Amino acid sequence: MASEDNKRTLYIAALPTTHVDNRHPEDVDVPGIYSVNEIDADLSDEDAANVALASFHAHQGMKVLDDYEFEVIDGKAGTFLTPSFAEDVSEHDCIKICEFDDLPEELRSQLFPNGIPAGALQA
Repeated sequence: MASEDNKRTLYIAALPTTHVDNRHPEDVDVPGIYSVNEIDADLSDEDAANVALASFHAHQGMKVLDDYEFEVIDGKAGTFLTPSFAEDVSEHDCIKICEFDDLPEELRSQLFPNGIPAGALQA
């Protein structure tokens, strides 16, 4: 088991690709930033991204995944991670930390130095 110092936190940005009026009613509150903690820092970026996405999907009941794009972000490194979509990965707690409109400036500039993607702030 990895030590406390050997853990990392990744963020999931759930970005809507359709207008709110076209989304499933149970999915309208999905857009935002989610935190997945306690991921083993010894995992490759690809494997860590797999764990983050598996954790998100295990904890967020969604009806229509195609209405969203999901970005995995290493906030500490300031990089976007690309998952391999491997199966049989561990899962961790995944909590929504804020809506895009409520994203604290420090976290906003850390996660999105070039600005939040278009459409994320739409109602």
